[in-house]
Amino acid sequence: MHQHRTIIFFLVALLSLCLANGQKTDSLISRIEETSSDEVKLSVYNELLSDFYNERNDSLLYYAEQYLELAQNANQPTHQIYALEYQALYYDVYKSDYSQSFLKYEEALKKCDEYNIDYRQDLYHGIAILFHISDDYEKALSYYELALENATEDDSFQKKILTNMASIQSSLGNYEEAEQLFLAAIDIEDDTFEMINSLYSNFGNLYLRKGEPKKAIPYLKEALRIGLEKENRSGIFYDISFLMDAKIAMQDKEGLDTLIQYVDQHGDAILNRREKTIIYRSVFEALQLLGDYKKASAYQDKYIKGYEDLIGQQRSDLVYEMEAKYDNEKKKKEIAELEVEQQRAQNERNAWFMVSGLVVLIAIFLFILLRTKSKSNAIISKSLAEKETLLREIHHRVKNNLQVVSSLLSMQSRFIEDKKALGAVNEGQHRVASMALIHQKLYQDNNLSGVNAQDYIADLTDTLVETYGINDRVNIVYEVDRLNIDVDTIIPMGLILNELISNSFKHAFPDEREGELRVYLKEESEKLTLKVTDDGVGQGEVEGKNTFGSILIQSLAQKLQASIQTQNEKGFMTQLTISKYKLVS
Repeated sequence: MHQHRTIIFFLVALLSLCLANGQKTDSLISRIEETSSDEVKLSVYNELLSDFYNERNDSLLYYAEQYLELAQNANQPTHQIYALEYQALYYDVYKSDYSQSFLKYEEALKKCDEYNIDYRQDLYHGIAILFHISDDYEKALSYYELALENATEDDSFQKKILTNMASIQSSLGNYEEAEQLFLAAIDIEDDTFEMINSLYSNFGNLYLRKGEPKKAIPYLKEALRIGLEKENRSGIFYDISFLMDAKIAMQDKEGLDTLIQYVDQHGDAILNRREKTIIYRSVFEALQLLGDYKKASAYQDKYIKGYEDLIGQQRSDLVYEMEAKYDNEKKKKEIAELEVEQQRAQNERNAWFMVSGLVVLIAIFLFILLRTKSKSNAIISKSLAEKETLLREIHHRVKNNLQVVSSLLSMQSRFIEDKKALGAVNEGQHRVASMALIHQKLYQDNNLSGVNAQDYIADLTDTLVETYGINDRVNIVYEVDRLNIDVDTIIPMGLILNELISNSFKHAFPDEREGELRVYLKEESEKLTLKVTDDGVGQGEVEGKNTFGSILIQSLAQKLQASIQTQNEKGFMTQLTISKYKLVS
């Protein structure tokens, strides 16, 4: 009850602040119209656009274009950069048009280079956010680091960058690195409510991702309180989503109806597609917990549509293209400057040509030869790096799409009452997860063509242990060579392992029976031997020959040109001897 009164109080406060902000906005527009001083107008435009951005006012683009035109006419490059940044923010936040946003940041960076204006850190930070929300964490971190290098004298900005970098490490599951970055951000003195709100929100989300929702809830409640009190609209729906997720994980229904009511009233006004998709997913799951399945289904439809729209609009192909275009233009400028320098050097060499004669001619020939070879090597290296980046991105996208399929199967399973159908859907989800894990390994590791068998098998088994609630009652023993296996081999092997290990967990150890499961993979006599053995109850665990799982194993074994042997003594053993496989270095 206390929580309901607190939220209602802040909603009333929020309405009052909106009215006050509206009056301030009208006053600023009047000042622009009344003054004849370009300097005053530019200063007021900057203040007005800051208010528009904080209030999520869609007049931002109109006034940003006027601001840019005035700055260009007044020959004020610093204000031109500010105006371009506001336009970039508009396309990012309001339209989710990341390619157009990048173009504006690119234009602003050119102004910084042209006039040697120290504002690159803000623009690098903006570009980093584009890659951050596009889930390209490697690119995002590289731009955050550039922003941090250029923000040496701005403590508040450093704190913001460190917080965003910590958020990425949290998303990647690197919780220790995330916590260290959060602590580094806390050490920087800055009592602005935006940073305090962001730190509370991100700290809460860190605990949520670590599977500690009870620790997360106090931080998330405080972040929401600050956001409502200070009208921090840019993050309030994220705070509500995180708090809902924590309560759902705790099966805590208190206050969920009030948070859902707030989203019902204000959710359609969210302009950012990513933010809208995240909050709809949380509301859908909260309504399921509350038992309102009809309304939950409606929000599920909103979430799925929002996700499809986001994927269609969000992926950053054009962002990469624009980034490459900016880099190429910058390199062309550097090459032009280098050519001027080379021409001057050539003229100097010509002055000595009569004296140097043949010696200089030979030196020039050797220089050109070496330079051509160096440039060729550089072009080849760059081409290889671009192909590697593209391949890594493909694996990243495949993994993301497989996770979406897995999430949709998980959602659908909640509405299935038939146990056999539910089991089939859950098994399908596990098979999809085993393939997603392979693509995750491919884009995270340096070797893009193969997967480390030891790491993959251990991760797959850990996932199935958690899924079937095995805990510590079954001891897992690995006898696996350190092999890097080609993707065309590891995918069918992973699906076979998923079936064999799942069968053992489901059937070999009934009634909380303890035991041992052994996974064996070695290269012997130019063949791979894959073996899964348990000391469970034996033949009773084996599915019939006509089940989908056994048919799948037979089909995949044929693809690998593998023979299958089984043994039903003191448990059950399945062994595949694989003839068709490929290892990578």
